[in-house]
Amino acid sequence: MTLICSSVFGQKVKFKTLTTNEGLSNNSVNDIISNTDGVLWIATWDGLNLYDGHDFVVFKHIQEDSASIAGNVVTRLIKDNAGTMWLLTDNKSVSRYLGDGKFKNYPLKEQPREFRLTKNGELILEINDDEAYHLEDEHFVKKENVDSYRNDKSTLNNILLSKFPDLSINESMRDHDGSIWYATQNNGLFIIRKNSENIHNENIEHYEHDLYSKYSFTSNEIEKIYQDDFGNVWLGHKDGGLSMAYRGSENIGVITPHPVKCPNLPYETVRAITKDLNNNIWIGYYTQGLFNYDPATKSYLKHDLSILSGNEDWNRLRSLFTSSDGSVWAGTYAGVVRVKNGKKTFFNAADFENFPNNRNYSMFEDHEKQLWIACWGGLAKFDLEMGEFTTFNGQGKLDDLNIRKVFIYEDEAILSIEEGGVIILNSITGSISGINKKDGILSDNTYSAFKDGKTGYYWIASSEGISVFDKEKGLIKNIAENNGLPSHLVYSLTLHSDKVWVSTTKGIAAVDRNNYSVSSLNSDEGWQAAEFSEGSYYQDLYGYLYFGGINGLNYFSPMTIDFVKELPRLIVSVDDKRNFTGEITKDYSDNGLKFEVSSVSYTKNTDNKILYKLSGFDSNWHVFDESPVYYSNLPYGHYNLAIKNSLDSNDALAKTFNIIINKPFYLTGWFISLFLVSLFVGLSYLYFLRNRSIVQNRKILEQRIVGRTKIINDQKQNLEETNQKLDKKNKEVGRQKEELLNLYQQLKNEDFEIDKFKAFVLSEFKEPIIKIITSADQLENQSLLKKDISTHSGELLNLLMEWDYLGHIKEVGAINKSIINLKSTIKPLIENLKVQSSKSKLHLDYTLDLSDALVEMDVLRFKLLFKYLFNVIIKYALTNSSLKVVLENSEGMFFMNISSDSKIFKDNFFNIEHYSPYFRAVNTLVTAMNGQLNIDHEKALSLELQLPIKLIDTKGGGVEHVSWKHIGLDKKLPSNKNNILVFCEKNDFVPAKQLLEHPNNTLLFENAIDEALSAIKQVNLHGLVVYNTPINESLIQLCNAIKNDGSQTTLPLIYISEEIDYFLREQTIELGVDTIIQLPASKVFIQKKFSKLITSRREFLSDKSKQLLYNSSFSNDDKLLSSNEKSIKKAISIIHKNIGDHSFNVDKLAKMLFVSKIKGYRMFKEVLGQSPLDVIIDLRLQKAQYLLKNKALNITEVSRECGFNDPKYFSRLFKKNIGCSPKQFRERLEDA
Repeated sequence: MTLICSSVFGQKVKFKTLTTNEGLSNNSVNDIISNTDGVLWIATWDGLNLYDGHDFVVFKHIQEDSASIAGNVVTRLIKDNAGTMWLLTDNKSVSRYLGDGKFKNYPLKEQPREFRLTKNGELILEINDDEAYHLEDEHFVKKENVDSYRNDKSTLNNILLSKFPDLSINESMRDHDGSIWYATQNNGLFIIRKNSENIHNENIEHYEHDLYSKYSFTSNEIEKIYQDDFGNVWLGHKDGGLSMAYRGSENIGVITPHPVKCPNLPYETVRAITKDLNNNIWIGYYTQGLFNYDPATKSYLKHDLSILSGNEDWNRLRSLFTSSDGSVWAGTYAGVVRVKNGKKTFFNAADFENFPNNRNYSMFEDHEKQLWIACWGGLAKFDLEMGEFTTFNGQGKLDDLNIRKVFIYEDEAILSIEEGGVIILNSITGSISGINKKDGILSDNTYSAFKDGKTGYYWIASSEGISVFDKEKGLIKNIAENNGLPSHLVYSLTLHSDKVWVSTTKGIAAVDRNNYSVSSLNSDEGWQAAEFSEGSYYQDLYGYLYFGGINGLNYFSPMTIDFVKELPRLIVSVDDKRNFTGEITKDYSDNGLKFEVSSVSYTKNTDNKILYKLSGFDSNWHVFDESPVYYSNLPYGHYNLAIKNSLDSNDALAKTFNIIINKPFYLTGWFISLFLVSLFVGLSYLYFLRNRSIVQNRKILEQRIVGRTKIINDQKQNLEETNQKLDKKNKEVGRQKEELLNLYQQLKNEDFEIDKFKAFVLSEFKEPIIKIITSADQLENQSLLKKDISTHSGELLNLLMEWDYLGHIKEVGAINKSIINLKSTIKPLIENLKVQSSKSKLHLDYTLDLSDALVEMDVLRFKLLFKYLFNVIIKYALTNSSLKVVLENSEGMFFMNISSDSKIFKDNFFNIEHYSPYFRAVNTLVTAMNGQLNIDHEKALSLELQLPIKLIDTKGGGVEHVSWKHIGLDKKLPSNKNNILVFCEKNDFVPAKQLLEHPNNTLLFENAIDEALSAIKQVNLHGLVVYNTPINESLIQLCNAIKNDGSQTTLPLIYISEEIDYFLREQTIELGVDTIIQLPASKVFIQKKFSKLITSRREFLSDKSKQLLYNSSFSNDDKLLSSNEKSIKKAISIIHKNIGDHSFNVDKLAKMLFVSKIKGYRMFKEVLGQSPLDVIIDLRLQKAQYLLKNKALNITEVSRECGFNDPKYFSRLFKKNIGCSPKQFRERLEDA
């Protein structure tokens, strides 16, 4: 018989198939058997396979290994009464398993056709009907009376052959329950069940390969049937691998799409299930509509619900319900359909009052024949007797709720809400109450709920599990995935007897309503799929449960489901060994333990865990996690290692081993006795030695005491003499200290003498030299003499001016007052004073009591006054002396009080006051600013500076502010003035303007490097002044930008510093600064310097030949150049690129220009007035001067960098053109 898809409870066995894809060595199986551990041994056409439910281990014949199996085609397997495994191969050999992957092979003269065991457990090899062999002394010898040992199965076979005489039966077997299984050659599997309904063997189940079923085996040719120690039935196929029948799967019905058996059912998720009063199943699909079983055609037929309206939402099913009047109700996305006696009635919210929403998720009929309908937005009630929707108390309160499930218990409507928990409506009063996450349940996103009439508890299914709740007691229990649920997302709750059945996204489970324990069913063993769907569950009048999912539906009687699952057998290896007795003894030197556990099980049991405990060491059981377990440094003693299944309440399958760790040798009796004897002998000998040693040591000690006493007396005398010497040295140190102080005083006095000498030289020589220069200017008609006198006198005057630098303070210019913020101006000066005091190790204490008012004063003179005054004080102050400064302003006056406790400063103040150039400059500045400097010589020296200031009324105006924008600025600036860019800090804008302001100049001020670079690129500048700016990365970046800008290569650059520092000259030369001016300097002197530099630049720019010669690039506007000028522009670029190549010459230049040598000569003469060779030499010498000035190269390296292969020729040429040798040129630069 062949089972077909029907609405009756067709029961069908499901199979799991294992092939070479899962690790089997060959898909043709000859025999199956289990060893004592329950591991399957599988004989195939290509090797022996061992399978423990997890992995395959394959044994094959290896030519060079005598301990491998005798052949690869294994025909039969058998286990003798001692548990030893034997196998028969097709090459006249029998193999016996020795353990650890080793076999012993017995070659035979003839090929046995079979081997079996006698009643006494003796192994018999059958050659033919008349000849057999048995094992004696490790050899097989002939055995008589073979017939008495044969196992005849003809009786079993005849039962099936009487019904199907044409079958060819390969093997038959009676299982543990008495049912008979038949393996046929080409017709698959037959089963005759042993039960009260089949006492005449009329009901015969027939299973064949089904291409469209995932639970079918893969070959109809079955060679072997075997039932293992767990009760599982296995089939060995030819070309089909190995199949296991899921035990109990015959009790689970399946309805799935099938091209032959159920051709009309769609491949889509089942969303609703019900049965009509004729016991026919109705199925609702997600988008494919409604189907019901038709007994006449024995197939499922579709009800197209959209045929009238054309709205496909009618075919999107969400719920099905059979009411007491025989109507089948279908809830869809478009409304509700009622099917009664073949007639369909459609209801939608637009046409029917009191029907709130078309999307309907659940229905429930109460005892008054009222059909309640859960909507995605409200709740409806339909009166079955009146045939209309009716209103009820509290209906309007539910319109905003998305209701997934409605359950009626007495006068309560229990509603499962999306993100709203559970709402309970009193159908009489219309009042509502709720249960939500705040009350302790797992989630507000609920799918199903009901009230248990036995306990009064509410059971709630949600997206996080199951919650049991009581209105009076509160939360009773939360049941989640970690409590045994297959998944946290629970779709349904169905009460049957004492269990609540649930469907989830990962399978089916049952929860005990009394103790809340969870029993899960393996989702692989006969179910449509692991994932079940929301709302797709049903319980019929007979108690059968139906659950729909993504691949069909399952149905079963809960009474037939056996939750008692097989427990795995445990195989334990200790210290990598399996073959050992129940007791293991280890030496103390090897007091560690390692064990591993492998399990033998052919069905999944996620509820079971493997536990282990080492009694005597562990106090609790531990879960084995499949990794080896290690114990180390175990104390000596007796232990018991126990390993068991967590669900094995009787420990029937537990493994226990006694572990004995021997005592260490030093705790054994013989060692302790020997140790005590040795200790006594040793102590006695030591006592003897001690007494003898005491006598000897006493004599030695007496001699040492006498000698030591003498030494102590000698040391005492030496100490007294040493103390006397130290006293003399201390006096000498004091005297030397005094001399050092006097010497320091003399050194300070030398500074004053030097200052006196400078003052004398300047006062005696300065005025006569100036008169000589003035007289020389009056000479007429003797220009050479006049020039010679002026030159040498000027050099001498410059040397004297370097001494009298501060004498220029009178030439700073007229008083030029500016409006400033006094506090902001003084803060940078104080910061600089802090740095200088720190370097000189002075203790600076200052107080600023200045207002934020604007004042009018000469800023340049004030800053110089401040710096010069403190230069004097810091220069002559002692290290670690204190310097106190108080600055304040009031009533139009600025006050600065300075006090110092430096003794040298006080004692030598007379010399400082009369001879220090800095102090004289201070007096000059104070007088110029109409101020007053008061000096107090009592105790600590103190100075009080008073300067008049004018407070500015901020209401009438603001501080003078100079600001320029660069874009389009050329058009706005006067064309007849010099455009000077001044780069300085904001607080230096005013003093810089005071120095540089002139009718012929237009000043542009910037304090940011980016703004300064922008001005250089966009404004036609005639000069750049860097005022009192420290030489840092920003300033270097600015100077490099000028060098790299071809249009500004000759831009005059002047550096003005308020500090007098000789080393500034060297630093600014590296930056390419044209002139450095150290204040004080006269305004006229600065203007003359600028005028000379600007005039030189204009002369340079007007000479085109110099531009072409000294600039590596021309104007970007080539339209202004003639053809020869363009060629020369290209030539200059080529020379620059090849200037370091000593082989580069005029011939190569002509070739690169694609002109003749003569034409090239004419072009150079016409444009530059020089020959090509002269230009090449000039440019090479220019580069040489640059390298000598800026690079740390020797003369030879410079010559090679500039294209001169011979350093001597380079030196001669350099001296001829420059006037001195390269060495002299570099020395002059260093001297400058």
